[in-house]
Amino acid sequence: MAPILRTTVNQVTASDTGTMGVYALGVLPFVAALLMFGTKRFSNKADELLGK
Repeated sequence: MAPILRTTVNQVTASDTGTMGVYALGVLPFVAALLMFGTKRFSNKADELLGK
């Protein structure tokens, strides 16, 4: 999956060095971790509001 993502990002962005794909591989896991943390945090608040 990583080589496909890197190649796709490099094709979409106009970068002479082709480093945008590598940046995407570094940033996307961090964003995914933030989303997972936020989902867990907000689901607990929703459970409290619903009385579960």
